[in-house]
Amino acid sequence: FNGCSGLKSITVEGGNTTYKSESNCIIERSSNKLILGCKTSNIPSSVTSIGDSAFSGCTGLTEVTIPSSVKSIGDYAFDGCTGLTTITIPSSVTSIGNSAFSSCKSITTITILGSVTTMGYSVFDWWTSSQTIKVPFANASSKPSGWNSGWTNGCNANIEYTPAA
Repeated sequence: FNGCSGLKSITVEGGNTTYKSESNCIIERSSNKLILGCKTSNIPSSVTSIGDSAFSGCTGLTEVTIPSSVKSIGDYAFDGCTGLTTITIPSSVTSIGNSAFSSCKSITTITILGSVTTMGYSVFDWWTSSQTIKVPFANASSKPSGWNSGWTNGCNANIEYTPAA
């Protein structure tokens, strides 16, 4: 379903023992991982991770709230979501995968709250100087070692360092 920008609803047939649908999301029952979302998805508070490419290419997605139950965001999870304008990564998230927010050209500000310890490569690839990334560190040298040195590959955004609360 990658790139299905107009997809409005998702339903898993009743009785499916592997997947369930909730709030226009497909969720793996055993892990509570969000597998697929669409432009009208509301991520349920039962979701513990956002899977690889879950919203990739969903240009119709304009806003998303990541609940505090989410611990990780997979590779390419929001890649190409050109309709997103702002997003906050809650403090529950400890890991953000490769290119998770690549080519999100309409986001003006992304705020990462204090608990992320692992970031993949090119998380903010193709971001421009009109975009801002707020990260919870006093300065670039205070990032934890788990933050990959390539997390800003291809990124020209403004990076604001703010001490974690």
